[in-house]
Order: sequence, then structure tokens, then C-alpha cells
Amino acid sequence: MARELTRSTQINTLIGAVDRYQEGQADEQAVSEAFQQTVSFLEHTMQPVIIHQITVAPPGSTMHSNAPALQSALDLMHQRLTEFGQLLEAGDWARLDTVVENLMAATAQAFDVTDRIQAGEVSETQLSPSPFINELMRVGLAVADRRMDPAIFQPLLAANLTRHHTAVAALRPPPGATDAQRGEMRAAGAQHLEGLQEADRYFHDGNPQHIRNGLETANQAVKRLYVLQEAFDQAEQAGRVKSCPRCGADNESSARRCGQCQMALPQTFEEPAAATIDLRVADDVRATGHVMTETTQPLVDLVAAVQSDRSPLSELAGMLKHLEEKSHALWAQLHQVNPAEVAGSAEDLEATRWAQDMMKTGVQEMAEGLNGMWRAIRANDPAGLNLPLDAFLTGSDKLAEVSQQAARVSPPR
Repeated sequence: MARELTRSTQINTLIGAVDRYQEGQADEQAVSEAFQQTVSFLEHTMQPVIIHQITVAPPGSTMHSNAPALQSALDLMHQRLTEFGQLLEAGDWARLDTVVENLMAATAQAFDVTDRIQAGEVSETQLSPSPFINELMRVGLAVADRRMDPAIFQPLLAANLTRHHTAVAALRPPPGATDAQRGEMRAAGAQHLEGLQEADRYFHDGNPQHIRNGLETANQAVKRLYVLQEAFDQAEQAGRVKSCPRCGADNESSARRCGQCQMALPQTFEEPAAATIDLRVADDVRATGHVMTETTQPLVDLVAAVQSDRSPLSELAGMLKHLEEKSHALWAQLHQVNPAEVAGSAEDLEATRWAQDMMKTGVQEMAEGLNGMWRAIRANDPAGLNLPLDAFLTGSDKLAEVSQQAARVSPPR
């Protein structure tokens, strides 16, 4: 039976080789090769990077205070890998399960320490619902504390500025939004740009306070935008609630009986619920609800297969090429549509413009996601597929939202 994955892709590769060996699907040589790759990664990639971060960490920083624990965790991983190597040399395969479990425990301990360090870098109160701004803050605050090279932060900041102009600035409130909500969305968008520009001033005068102030401003703007989106979602959900004719209790639109008095409810407003999935991929397991379509479901399944070593990266590359072609074609079609020519009234014009802007934003986010997945493939980094996959699905959600909105307002045929 396959073991639970750790949060290390390289350790998972070794565990996968052991599982296949015990199931009779791989030989001892495959386990030995996976072991050598793991040792090489730890000694030549992981450890030098961590030692450098410990060396340059200023006194009083989270990294500096946790350095002894982190070094101890690395030493323990070395010890467990040494035991694994001794097992291979002696051919003592009867101890394989024990040695593997010890290595997995050491890996978990190392990630516990890095979690404490990251929690000190970006507190829970600072985290936003957006993975993009969270990653920007994690790196930016490390640069501000002189724990990371500014060269790593600059392209990430540039990408977020591009994302502002292609996604955040293009956001449009849905039809039916109040004037106050429209004003709030414009203000939040302007605040987001102001924060990113403030952070960029660091590269002109070297003052790290620009990063801290700018990222806090941008983070607050993103939180405001997410609060607005929740309000829009709640308003939309309220429109789908149906009341019981007997007791007056509110019920979900898909309910067949009242949850309060059990009376059969009329089904004239029944609407199928959007299919959702818990996006559980790679070592960094996090449940994320997205609308699954005939396009996105196969992509999610294939990424999960790649990250569990059940499918090669080349298969994913073929699917990404196909999705790129589809997104380019859709982008061209969107630019050929003139809302003024297809709308029959001022209200229709507003709705058409909202739909077109929403779809453009969605396609751009999907393109960002595709580019990120290509980078992960070229770097042979399956774990790096997580964030760009989430971006792609977020863009796809916008297309689904437009489609659902059109279905609700279109007359039956």
C-alpha cells in the first residue's frame, strides 16, 4: 500500500521507488538510483541554500533565532539518509519500512521548522486569500530584512504589476452592484497599484521601508477586493434561495423538501449546483474550490498524476500546448466583439461590457497560469505546478461565471 506523501518532492520520489519495489513493480537498482538523487539534492542544492540563508540572517530575525533548530533538522535528515544508505549496502531489506518511516519523520520535522520561520516572516494577520500577494510578501519582507537577494524580488514584483494592469484594473462589478460597491472596487484597485508602486521605490533609493509599507498597502487592497467578491457571491446566492410556502423558512434552490417542516417544495426554480473539487495536488496539500469543466477537470487530474509520478511531464506538456491554442483563439474572438453593436439597450450594453471584461481577465489569468506551468516543466519541478495551476483555474472560474450569468438572464427557447 502506498505511503502518505511528505511535503518534499525529492523525498516523495524516493518513497515512490520504495513503494514500487515492495509492490514488485521496480527492482533494487531503481531504489538505489532514487536514493543517490535524494542525497545529491540534499547535499548540493537544499543544504547550501539553507546554510547561506542562515549565514546572512541578521541577529534577531526569525531565521536567525530558528537557525539551531533548522540545522538540527538537516542533520537528522542526513542521519536518516545515512541509515538508508547502510541498508542498501548491507542488503538488509527487512528494515526498509522502519528506515523509510524514520526518514519521513525527519522530513516532517524539517518542514515544521521552516513553517515556524515563514510564520514569523508573514503572520496570519498579514496573509490574504490571494496566493500571489502572499508569495510577494514572503519574498519582499525577506528582502527588506536583508535575508534574501533583491534580484529574486524584482521580477516577482514586476509580475504583480503586470497582473494589476491585466487583471485587477480590469475587474468590473457585476450588474446589480450598488454605486457604493462600484466606488469601493475602484478605490481598492487604485490602492493595490499604489502599494506595488511604493514597493518598487526600493529599487530607486534602497530604503527597505518602501517594501514594507507598499506590500501592506497592496495586501489590504486585495483583502478589500475579496470582501467585495464575497458580498457579490452572497447576493447571488440570496437570489437563488426559495422560501417554504408552509413555514416561510429559506431553503437552497436545489432542495426538494423544506429543512424546517419537511414540506415538498416547488421545483420551478431548481438549478444544478456547480461541480467543485478539492484541489489536492503535490506535497503542498490545500483544498481550493474551483468550478470544474470538461477543460479543467482533465488538467487537474493530469497534474495530480504527474506529481504522484503516475504520468510523465511530457504528457502534461502536450495538454498545455492544446490549451494555449484554445486560449489564443478565444482571446482573438473577444477582441473582435464590439459590445455597442450586439447590445440592444443601455442595460444590455453594461452587461455585455462586464461579460467581455470578465472573460478577458479570465483568459489573461489562464495564460499566466499556462506560462507558470511551462516554467515548472522546464525546471523539472512538479511541485512548482501548484501556484500556476491555481491561477489557470481562477481564470477559468471567471469564464464559468459569465456563462452562468448568461444562462440566468437568457430567455428559454
